[in-house]
Amino acid sequence: MILEKAFAKMKGSYAATDGGYITEGMTTLTGCPVFHYNSSLITDAAAHAAVKAANDLNYILGAGTNGGQDTSTNTCGVANGHAYTIISAFFLYDTDGTTVLHKLYMVRNPWGVTYFTGTWRYDSGLWTTAFKAQVPHGIDPSSAASADDGIFFVLDSEFSTCFQDFQIGHYRDGDGYSNDWYDKEGDGGGRNVYSVNVPANNGDLYIKSNTYHHSSVPGGVCWSVNNAGPIVRLQVYKNSMDNEIAGKTYMESISDPIQITSSDYSAGDTFYIAVQYNWAGLLDWRTHPFSDYTLHVYSKQNLEVKNSKGNTNMWHMDGQYPSRFEDSHYRKDTTDWTPEFKPRSIVDVWYASNNVGQFAYIVLNNFWLVVYPLDIFGLN
Repeated sequence: MILEKAFAKMKGSYAATDGGYITEGMTTLTGCPVFHYNSSLITDAAAHAAVKAANDLNYILGAGTNGGQDTSTNTCGVANGHAYTIISAFFLYDTDGTTVLHKLYMVRNPWGVTYFTGTWRYDSGLWTTAFKAQVPHGIDPSSAASADDGIFFVLDSEFSTCFQDFQIGHYRDGDGYSNDWYDKEGDGGGRNVYSVNVPANNGDLYIKSNTYHHSSVPGGVCWSVNNAGPIVRLQVYKNSMDNEIAGKTYMESISDPIQITSSDYSAGDTFYIAVQYNWAGLLDWRTHPFSDYTLHVYSKQNLEVKNSKGNTNMWHMDGQYPSRFEDSHYRKDTTDWTPEFKPRSIVDVWYASNNVGQFAYIVLNNFWLVVYPLDIFGLN
């Protein structure tokens, strides 16, 4: 209950907590980097292998269904537009214990109910005594009580039919990993370069930039697609701005971090991280009301993320010092925010536009910019 209230407070209201992305929930609760996989873009064997390997490392696992009303179900009897927990990925062996006969996922509906109709449903005759003994965590897969708790079992070849995607959260706090970050406030949309010096070759590095959570800021006009968030270009260079080792352009909330393994760097290396946000929507000229972001580095080392002047800016929202919780945008009511852009000249329009389409849109809707020559040059 306390976590629920805190989450609603952070988002601005209980209404803003409705829906969202599994990656966001995992990151919010744990701070760990989360990787997103589209089930249709990976083979059944590769998906099960990835989830099982992550499960063996005690990583956090989730899966989601296609969008839609969660009061309806898909062909597997699984609710649409809903998030699920993957408890385990495991094998069922033959009697000699060496030959893999089946590859299964143990999944749970957080609602505590299941209407799963797949091959290995709880009342299937496939659940022999020998197979039931191989199920992890002492769960009885043929028990109605387990089904009533929302637990069901999915065959690897049926997983992509039942679930649109799955998520793997690399939760490694137990191995000494933690987050370091830089808070950028009032970003103007320019390209900012940060540096991180890594004193030792010790563990992987996970790098990602995030802005406010889904639904924390009014959507539609200031979020690019389906309230998913602004577009960001993230580039990582090693020891020199001429040596780019990773880069991606992604939409907020639903993209993987950049992972740099320990084999890809040496003690004393310095990474330069370039971040550039497009705060306007893809089809709208109006910009984001709170253009702030946080650049995260998740590692086993106590690192400092510095701006181009060599300064750090690491605000805390959990009571630690320095704290920004009291005057954070998280606490502001933004529901009455109305984006407004009043161009004085075509020069203003040019600088405010992200592409030719936006430029044309603004000019067409502010035709006086063309009609009155003085305003074209911003002389009024």
